[in-house]
Amino acid sequence: MVARAVAEDLPDGDPTGAAVGPRQASASIVARQPGTIAGLCTVELVLDEVSNRLGTGKALAVLALDDGQRAATGTVLGELSGPAGTLLAAERTVLNILTHLSGVATMTAVFVEAVAGTGAVVRDTRKTLPGLRAAEKYAVRCGGGANHRMSLSDAILVKDNHVGALGGVKAAVEAARLQAQAQAERRNGWDSSVALGYTGLFPSFGYPNRSGRRLQGSRTHLKRPLPCFEQISCLPHVSRSRSDRSAPATSSWQP
Repeated sequence: MVARAVAEDLPDGDPTGAAVGPRQASASIVARQPGTIAGLCTVELVLDEVSNRLGTGKALAVLALDDGQRAATGTVLGELSGPAGTLLAAERTVLNILTHLSGVATMTAVFVEAVAGTGAVVRDTRKTLPGLRAAEKYAVRCGGGANHRMSLSDAILVKDNHVGALGGVKAAVEAARLQAQAQAERRNGWDSSVALGYTGLFPSFGYPNRSGRRLQGSRTHLKRPLPCFEQISCLPHVSRSRSDRSAPATSSWQP
């Protein structure tokens, strides 16, 4: 993401920034309004990418907060120092990533606070900007929310369009259940009986194995580790809303 963002802004150098020469400079990242921070982890990555791309020399970042922390108006989030050419060329990319992800984190934190103490979990969707899904879902976690599906491949989720295409909820859920069984049988010998009788599987791929995890809503225990699976939920998940047709729910934030 960082490499793409920098390449987009610096396809053929920065002639204006180059005019300042090799002189040293410093800059501060300051919050203009209160919010939950996300994206500070990319600041040094952007500086390094710009430096390597332009050959202007390495810049340093001293960050005062961590992602997920709250910042009040006027809070100094970090101090940057190094060649002026590097700082000037990196400035917009640093701020674009930081403001966007902090906006997502801040809005997520609003909803998390609204349901505090109820046992409810605020989860995200796939309504993300193209190419930014991992970053935006990271920002949701920074705001106290939880990730749902990273992609269509991660879980079976029966929604209104599936119901319409298959002629009813029962038919859609049954078709999805059969697909879950077929997928389960392909997962390195995962006991297909685990999938029998359930209407939904919610795997989270790419995490360390955890054997013996209890399936929610079931008394069944896994008899052996599941490769690449950490979370399994066998609770029915049927959505009949049309919310997926809306625009991405993102928010801007000013540093």
